[in-house]
Amino acid sequence: MAGANVFNRLSFSFDTSKFGDAIYLSQDTKNFLNTQPISLETWQKNDLANGTIIATNYYKNPLLNVCNELQSSTQNLYNLMLTIVSYDTANGAGLQSSANTLLSEIPLFNQHTSNIAGVTKAEATVPENGSPVVEYPDYDTAVQVGQNLLMLLNNTDGIQDSTPLLGSMTSLFMGSDITANTVIITGDYTTLNSSIYLDGTGNLASNISTTQANSIILHLQTASGMLSTRRLHDWNFYQQGLILLEDSNKIDNLENVGNTQLYLINNLIGTDSYKQKLSSNTS
Repeated sequence: MAGANVFNRLSFSFDTSKFGDAIYLSQDTKNFLNTQPISLETWQKNDLANGTIIATNYYKNPLLNVCNELQSSTQNLYNLMLTIVSYDTANGAGLQSSANTLLSEIPLFNQHTSNIAGVTKAEATVPENGSPVVEYPDYDTAVQVGQNLLMLLNNTDGIQDSTPLLGSMTSLFMGSDITANTVIITGDYTTLNSSIYLDGTGNLASNISTTQANSIILHLQTASGMLSTRRLHDWNFYQQGLILLEDSNKIDNLENVGNTQLYLINNLIGTDSYKQKLSSNTS
């Protein structure tokens, strides 16, 4: 049997002679199978046979390492802050709060980039008394929505580039920016560590200047703001894309009307503006 290595995954076990004539396909069906085969490459058939259809065998999060490095550098800086009992002049609470905000944002950004990289799927949310809705993009939904947006926006705006496809994936292109922020925050650790001294009570204190502390706070806020801005942009682009495509379908239905619908619109239910638009029939 052709492709039996894939068929074996079904664990079929039965005496096929008991099927009798029910097992035979008509010649028309055989002809259809021969002329309209499912197009699969050899590697795809092998993967199907082996049952290795796991996302991580095909996709990776290109930002995983740089995000982990940023996480590590920020965590080291935060842990150092926790050892400091007092500051001579600086805002210690502001330093810790800014570091904690960044530490909270990194996992959210990491999950988002794993979704749009195809490593994981966006989870559906279930609104009260409603059906499950996927509010955030993953690779498959971003590509699907992006392709439909490209078709629409090429017609309406003359767009002939891949912006509609990549609009909800901008976070994937932030690797060098994240690395640059990691270098800065690593330097901030050195600055803060150099300011630590043992006070008269035996506790660790810091004589870091207000200017230096504010610079560290700004660096941490810049990094967390960058990650959240890109993540929220991608989410918003995807959500607005869904709304735009839904509106496009509504507009399309407004033009494609039959005779009965046209009668209802012109004589009963159509607004003057809508009737005028239909009668003008201009692009």
